Amino acid sequence: MPEPVFGQENLVELCSQALFLQREANPDIQFNLVVPPKPVLWLCDQQQIGQVLTNLLQNAVNAIIEKPQQDGEPGKIQLTLTDTDDGIKIAIEDNGPGFPSHGREHLLEPYYTTRRKGTGLGLAIVAKIATDHRGQLILGDSITGGAFVSLVFPRTAAK
Repeated sequence: MPEPVFGQENLVELCSQALFLQREANPDIQFNLVVPPKPVLWLCDQQQIGQVLTNLLQNAVNAIIEKPQQDGEPGKIQLTLTDTDDGIKIAIEDNGPGFPSHGREHLLEPYYTTRRKGTGLGLAIVAKIATDHRGQLILGDSITGGAFVSLVFPRTAAK
């Protein structure tokens, strides 16, 4: 991965753009965006954070498409951006099948995948970009039964 090029960016805009692209490409999935009413300005690499959002949203879409809901309920993905004095949190939650219980500890390793298609690089890239921005990637379970992924960043990402 190239070194990040930090600039002042509006995370509300980056989140909105990433979700818009997925919504347009996947009209059968319900997307929800929860962001603060004002811009969230943050010193980060716009391209890399955009790639993080795209990778995580695409993972959620793939999970929903690969294993549709048995009850006929539509796939749902929510992206939430939270801004506090301590830092920034981006969370993506879906109602897909969730992370596997077996091998979960390997999901951030390069080339490890549980899917029929895929390279196993998406989450490894996300984790690397998070680390380069002094952040942390956390994988968990959604209350909807799907996956819950959060990125937690300090107020200042630049090293």
